[in-house]
Amino acid sequence: MPSSSISNSDFSLKTVIIRISFFIIFFIIADLLLGTALLKVHHRVKAGQNAGLINNAIKRKSNILILGSSRARHTYNDKFLSDKLRKKVYNAGNDGMGILYATGLLSLVVKYQKPELIILELSSFGHKERTAARILMPYFGQSPELDNILADSWENRLLLHSRLYRLNGIFLSVLKNYFKRGPAWGFFPLNETYRENPELEKSGPLSSKIRDYYFTFFNLVKKHNIKLLVVNSPSLNDVRKNNLSEFIADYCNKNKIKYLPFYSYKYKHFQNISLFKDQIHLNKKGTKLFNPLFLEKFLEYFPEYRK
Repeated sequence: MPSSSISNSDFSLKTVIIRISFFIIFFIIADLLLGTALLKVHHRVKAGQNAGLINNAIKRKSNILILGSSRARHTYNDKFLSDKLRKKVYNAGNDGMGILYATGLLSLVVKYQKPELIILELSSFGHKERTAARILMPYFGQSPELDNILADSWENRLLLHSRLYRLNGIFLSVLKNYFKRGPAWGFFPLNETYRENPELEKSGPLSSKIRDYYFTFFNLVKKHNIKLLVVNSPSLNDVRKNNLSEFIADYCNKNKIKYLPFYSYKYKHFQNISLFKDQIHLNKKGTKLFNPLFLEKFLEYFPEYRK
């Protein structure tokens, strides 16, 4: 009797091991075949923020690339700047994205073409930086800088080897946008008008991590010998007391990087709340005022772009 029980137990264990092995093999094959096919679909999408905007930035071969968060996307009119400068300008600003997104995206762009100049709109999302940058997961394995951003732990590095995992959370939007043509430009103006007297937010201390993130970006730009302009576009906050602004102003000054802050005390017409959608975003009316002014200041910093 005991030998029979042991035999049955061994059989059950072997069955479990075989089934688990079969499931693992099936998952690996499915991930390899289906994941590879879906990633190819993702990389061909030309519409939407989750894929189209990023793919356009990578493949467009722009002379001037604008990077940043929603403050970039809703502020810089890339068609207007392209027409005036007679250069290919593309606004790759993306809502909710910070400096890690800008670093990862730039590391992908330079694999296909090197922009002459980067315009970086100042932004930071603190502890949300890495979470926001996960929108670039479908491109894992294409640049060491991006891989270091995404695979910040051995668990994430292991998961990122799954092609299906890289599409987690964006798969449906990718399929929805696959047959859409997508906009020719990245600029997306905001129509709302801020109608309250704002209580200005106070910025907290700047963490060493955020400083390191910016150092990584600056080193990537320097590595590829790309001209850089860092901009702090108009806001209703007092940017002179912003810790990130102070850090960037000091770093740019010491490293001879061009920095263009639109301080509210200097540009008093941008203290008018009717030009804003909220505290930190210009609305459509505000951008019509801002872009010609920005172009004028840009040409002062880079006179070689005058016609």
